[in-house]
Amino acid sequence: MSLSRKTKIILAGLGSVVVTSAVVATAVVLAKKSNDNNKTKKELQKEIKELNDLTSQILSKVPNIMSSNDINKLQKFQNEIISAKQKAKQLLEKSKQIKDKKLEEQINKDFQSIDGKLIELKSKIQESIKSNVSVAKKDISDATNEVNSSLNENPLKLENLEKSKQSLEKSINKANELIKLAKELGFENEISDLNEIVLSSELKLTEISKKIKELEVIDDAKIAEIKAKLNKAIYDLTQLSNKAKTEENKVDSLEATLTLFKANIIESQKVLDEYNTNQSIKKISELKTLIEQLQSKINESNTLKNDLKTNLLLTKQEVEKEVSDVTTQANKAIEEANKAISDNQKLSEVKKLLEDAKKKVQEAILKAQTKDYAAQKTIVDNKLKELEPKISQITEKIEEKNTQDYLNNKDNFTSLNFEAPEILKDNLPSYFEKYNLDKIKISPNLPENYIFQIISSSPNDKEGILKIKFKIVNTKYHLETSFNLEKSITNFKIDDHANKYKLLFSFNHEKLIKESDIYEFANGNIDSNKVQKLFSLVISADSIYDYEKDPLEVMEIYDNKLNKDSTKLEFKYKPKPTIIGKDDNGYIYDNHDDQIKNIALDIVQFKNIIRAKNDFVIFLKLYKNRSLDTTNSNKEYDALFNKFKEVSIQTINTPTGISDETITSLFFSLLVMNLDPEYQQVFLKWFEGYVENVEHKNFETDIDIPLLNETIEYVKEINKFSIYFIDKNFGKWLKETKKYKGNY
Repeated sequence: MSLSRKTKIILAGLGSVVVTSAVVATAVVLAKKSNDNNKTKKELQKEIKELNDLTSQILSKVPNIMSSNDINKLQKFQNEIISAKQKAKQLLEKSKQIKDKKLEEQINKDFQSIDGKLIELKSKIQESIKSNVSVAKKDISDATNEVNSSLNENPLKLENLEKSKQSLEKSINKANELIKLAKELGFENEISDLNEIVLSSELKLTEISKKIKELEVIDDAKIAEIKAKLNKAIYDLTQLSNKAKTEENKVDSLEATLTLFKANIIESQKVLDEYNTNQSIKKISELKTLIEQLQSKINESNTLKNDLKTNLLLTKQEVEKEVSDVTTQANKAIEEANKAISDNQKLSEVKKLLEDAKKKVQEAILKAQTKDYAAQKTIVDNKLKELEPKISQITEKIEEKNTQDYLNNKDNFTSLNFEAPEILKDNLPSYFEKYNLDKIKISPNLPENYIFQIISSSPNDKEGILKIKFKIVNTKYHLETSFNLEKSITNFKIDDHANKYKLLFSFNHEKLIKESDIYEFANGNIDSNKVQKLFSLVISADSIYDYEKDPLEVMEIYDNKLNKDSTKLEFKYKPKPTIIGKDDNGYIYDNHDDQIKNIALDIVQFKNIIRAKNDFVIFLKLYKNRSLDTTNSNKEYDALFNKFKEVSIQTINTPTGISDETITSLFFSLLVMNLDPEYQQVFLKWFEGYVENVEHKNFETDIDIPLLNETIEYVKEINKFSIYFIDKNFGKWLKETKKYKGNY
């Protein structure tokens, strides 16, 4: 197909554009390649400079390194050269890639220098290994000769064997290290004969080690044998010495034995010298100690032998005279002792006279203990029997006198402190004195055989102090201080009864009250439990107080009765006084308000109060057994409680202005909130109004314990106690189903 002229022109133009684009693209690639080459060349020049510096450093170290035969040092330097050679090789490859002959020549120059030093260093290492192998061979040879020498000794000496063994072990270990290093460096040919020498020397090491163990066993046996001989010698010599003191014919035997045992020591010393090595230092120390003990016993027995032989030379007349003299001395000492004991004077001086006389008598007994002097020995034996108990008697008398002197010195007792056990410090001092006086503790502890005895005590309840008078007694000699001591024990409970003696009101009292309780009290029964039950309910401005004790502990109640028309319950009470001390006539009391207070309670109102309280007890018991699942009724509780807060002031001012239903709801919603302390006083005021404005009938039938328990079980069973608490349905169920006639 033919193309038009216009088309040809267009195509020609396009062709020109294509050619031009290709040329431009090629130029760009070449320019980029030129730039990359320039960059690579600069980097290579920098690395060549670093290689030049590294080569210079290596060449500067060569003289010092090459003068050493330390293979480890040579090996380390070889690793440095190999690393530099590798770097030069890498740079050479880079220079070939960029085709720069000049740079290639620079690198090749360093490469050749490094490679030449590497060859030179390998030769040096080989030379050093050969030199070290020669030294190792000589060391092993010398150590082996030393071992052979110690093995050929007669007798064998453990010390020399140990020394030569250590020398051989050291040379073998050093050779093995050299062998290992030579293998790592590739010079196995240089150590081939050293390997064989090491194997041979290790056999020799095994041989000497075995011999040392055998010799140590021999050592133990020989040393044990010598120790047994020495122990027996010490025992035999002791026994023989004791017999020689009383039997004349044993003196010669003692002398002969001493000669024998001296020879025994010489023999033992030889063993000690022979086996005195570092390996057996403990065994040798024990052996040495036994030798010293035997030598000491020999010296002691030798002195005894000489004394005994001297005594045998004494004439009978000399013995008789000595016995007479010591008997006179003993008699005089006994006479002085009797006088000293009687007068209780010069006891220590006389004790010394007795002890001196005893010593002389014992010496006379020793001189007279032959058959020829039996009569004289009997005299001094008997005198010794008189002296010994007299010495004991006067020693006891001295101790007794020292005891009395100790007791008569007040300074010995000024630091004594008394205290009550921590658990009893909550008592009043008078209570502690009455029931727990024997529990007083003293510090610091008295010496053995000493105790303290309380003579009198004086409690002060107002200040919380208990004063005691006491004496110190020695139970061994039944001696005591000639004076009385005084101490005060503090930190007891303080009981200042001023303005506190009022009847108790406690909302937490949970005991049900019967009508008969009132009349029993009116008939004169002042039982503590009954008083607490009844008069925890009295609510008047001057008779509410918070006291944890039994009312009868802090007050006296009397003249309790009904009035003539039985409309009022009357009684009198006054506070018990506070103890502030004690004297010979008894307790001392604080000045106190002893004004008698008269109480007259309206019997009908009092019964109503009791009925309301019993209602409270019943519902309180129900509350304590309620279901724990009150989640769904929390909002109702909160609403009621907030309502109670809103109307609380109105309740106080106009208690009759609120319906029974509202009051009951408030009452139990407050119980649910656990009687928050912020509203307790408000609640007490409300309860007073509640009691005054609610009529109760059928008093006796209001209290029904089985009914109460049944109610509790029912509430637990239906698991809806929280709802019944605030709903009239619960009251309706109680009245209609259970015939409950009290207030709900």
